[in-house]
Amino acid sequence: MGRRDDDRGRLAEWLDTVLDAVRREEGDAAESDPGTASAHDPGGAACYREVFDRLDESIVAYDADDRYLIGNLAYHRRYPHLPMDGTLAGTSFARILDYAREAGTLIERQAVDDPATYIARRTAELRQPDGSRSERLTSSGNWDLLRLKVTSLGFRLSIRTDITEQKRGQDDLRLALERLETEVAQRAAFVAKLSHELRTPLTAILGYAGMIEGEVIGPVGQPRYREYAASVAQAGQRLLDLVNQILHLSRLEAGRMEVAEATVDLVDMLRREISVVQPMARDNQTTLALNLPSSFPGLRADPRLLRQMILNLLSNAVRFTIRGAVLVSLARRDDGGIDLRVVDNGVGMAPEIVARAGEPYFRGPELPASGEPGTGLGLAVVKELIGLHQGQLSLASTPGRGTIATLSFPAERTVHPASPVQEGGSDGRS
Repeated sequence: MGRRDDDRGRLAEWLDTVLDAVRREEGDAAESDPGTASAHDPGGAACYREVFDRLDESIVAYDADDRYLIGNLAYHRRYPHLPMDGTLAGTSFARILDYAREAGTLIERQAVDDPATYIARRTAELRQPDGSRSERLTSSGNWDLLRLKVTSLGFRLSIRTDITEQKRGQDDLRLALERLETEVAQRAAFVAKLSHELRTPLTAILGYAGMIEGEVIGPVGQPRYREYAASVAQAGQRLLDLVNQILHLSRLEAGRMEVAEATVDLVDMLRREISVVQPMARDNQTTLALNLPSSFPGLRADPRLLRQMILNLLSNAVRFTIRGAVLVSLARRDDGGIDLRVVDNGVGMAPEIVARAGEPYFRGPELPASGEPGTGLGLAVVKELIGLHQGQLSLASTPGRGTIATLSFPAERTVHPASPVQEGGSDGRS
């Protein structure tokens, strides 16, 4: 709309010329020969008036005393109850409102119940500063954009543009957004219920598999049964992890993830979480290493969500690294923030995959390290969770050489001195 607004902005200055020309022509009419009227003069008032009347916008001009000066054809078509025989010139704005009230075209209740107050309010609106805008619902059910322009001669232009279609488009967009929000909420509720229904039997499966593997109530007789039980437990745990990731992402997308912050000892947490992925690393013949300082500031974060981020990054690194190494490190940035980095020398990712990593449900191609693509959930969850901590996830990767994943936390989350959180009870690995 930029060009149209510029054109309309110049209308104020142009109309000064129109009105000046009209006054000059009227003043000279008594002394001029009617046969020499300026209708054929390209710069005359008649020419200006014809252009004025061809504009689609309804335009009316009032003088500094709120008296009608001139209105174009679109204005009079919009208000057919107003006289067009020239008698309207000099009529006060209040009287023009009276015309509309008498014709029953005013839809505001105040215009009927308290005409004086209504007229005073509308007159004050006419005297608003140059460039003022407002939207009005008309008696026909259409919407108008009302704009006021003040010319260099002190005339006030009231310009009305029909914006009914735009308003309908906005209403359609609002309704579509409301439907989308409802669908997202319904999907989140469905996923939460489904996740609960899946987690309950999975928890039982994992519990019984663990009991069989550990021969809790007696020997199983055949060593292979213990191997089977271990396989059941491993597959069940992977499925449970997937369910948890889906649930996390669903909550994040619905904006329902609660953050309970505390001061976390990052060194202690990393040591604990490394042990969780150690069995997977052992299966992949991958070495896990920590490069952690003996003393490090605390981090203000949600321990449960921070643990989820760390486990997701570690699991990704180990899953796609065969007979390699994964290094975890902590560092302070110059601005006082904290970087947590997970580096692997696994299969790596192509630039186009790195660009989309972190998009919900995006799955890269099948990789030889695992024999299957990722779930498209792990990094997406990390990206959302680090966002809840005002931080950032960054990835750097080279195919065949490995990946560097960095969680960057802002300086305001650094705590001095470190004050380890007491993590009793549930550790958040549900």
